[in-house]
Order: sequence, then C-alpha cells, then structure tokens
Amino acid sequence: MDANEHILRGNIGRMLTEEENGLDLVEISHKSWGEVEPNTYIDGTRPIDGVWASDSLEIGGFNMLSFGGSVGDHRTMIFDVSSRSLIGKFEHRIVRAGCRRLNCKTHSLHNYNRILEALMTRHRMDSRLDAIIDKVVDDTPTKAQHAQMEALDRQMVELQKCAERRCRKIIRPNMEFSEPVKLWHERVQAYKALIRWKTGCPCNRSNIIRTALRRGIENPREMTLDAMRQSEKYCKARRTNLRETATAGFSAQ
Repeated sequence: MDANEHILRGNIGRMLTEEENGLDLVEISHKSWGEVEPNTYIDGTRPIDGVWASDSLEIGGFNMLSFGGSVGDHRTMIFDVSSRSLIGKFEHRIVRAGCRRLNCKTHSLHNYNRILEALMTRHRMDSRLDAIIDKVVDDTPTKAQHAQMEALDRQMVELQKCAERRCRKIIRPNMEFSEPVKLWHERVQAYKALIRWKTGCPCNRSNIIRTALRRGIENPREMTLDAMRQSEKYCKARRTNLRETATAGFSAQ
C-alpha cells in the first residue's frame, strides 16, 4: 500500500499495527531492508510503500524489485503466502459443475422454447390459469384458488425441467483424454481422410497429405488403398484396447 508517509513512523502505519487502537497488523517489508532504508518512490527519500498482514498469515520469501524492474514509479514487492494459512487445510473436494443442456448461445434455446410451448399447449396451461383468474373476486383469491395456482406453478416448473432435458443431447467421449488416445484417434481420422481422397471423393488433397504427415504417417501419397484400410483397422484396434481401460462411457443423454 502507498501510505505517502514513512510506513513505520507515520500515522497510517501506527494505526495499522497498534494492538489496542489499531488493526493489529504486522508490516513485513521492512524486514528485508537491511541496514539502509530504501526509497520506494523513485523521486522520494523514504519508504512510503509497505505490506501489512495479520499474524495468522505465513509469509515466506519477500523480494523488493528495483525501479527498473517495477511497474510504474514505485517499487514492486513480491512475497509468498502459504495456502494453508490463507485458505485453510484441504477438507472438501471441489466438484466441477455439470454441463447445462440449455444455453443461450446454442441451438438449444430454440429447441427449449419449442418443446416448452408444445407442452404448455398439451396441458392447457394458459386456459387453466385464465379459468382460475376469472373466478378470483377483488384480486383476493381464496385458499382453494391459491392452492390451485400453486399446483399450476409447480407443474409449470416440471414442464420447464422436461423441456431442458430434451432440448439438447450431450455426448460424452468414449474415453478420457490422454496422449495415446489422442495419437490413435487422430491417426484413424487421418486414414479415413486418405481413403476418401484415394476413392475419389471431393476433398482437399494437400490438406489431407499435410495432416497425415503430421500424424506420423510415412509416404501417404504412395500408399495403396488396401494399405490405407489395413492401417485404419490397426489404429482402430489400438484405440479399442485403450477404450477397455478407460473409465468414461459413451452415451448420448
């Protein structure tokens, strides 16, 4: 923090470090000064920038950069804080949030609205709500009418959940990522592209050859169609062997 005054003898420093009338913090940068107090502002003569921390934090290494290595006209200070003292010990496993099917940036939004509107029409949600509202007198529903509207609201939530489950398929990979999986999968794709080129399908020949070379396929231009198909089968077999030890299962949800 830039205190604009001596960090140990100034008013701000005392207020931060006093135990009774202050915040009871500890200034840690002065421990690295040595015998001569450095100026922390390029045109100054005193240390006016400091780091205050509580006693509970475990401060490790501390380094004060030169003005040439700092950002701006004040010295940059770098120090280590142990994660144990900062956030505590590890007690809970962090679980990554699952993928949501409904996303405003994909086609799922259009599908969600279409499915939800169809469900609302099938269950006559609008007409049933209008029928309840028409029976309400002086905007004061009875207990029975209030219960009917609550039941209708719960059903609407269920329709929304149903539309979200059906708006988009989430395809899980058939195996977890690893370098061997990546290698054999990319070679399968490369051989498929070579076969399409060799059989005369419309494709970009130069891109296919460059991709095959990057995948470690030697002399792809000189390979016969039969050799390409045999190599594709071999790569698929190697990928299948890896799939047997993978923990993730292929499914469309």
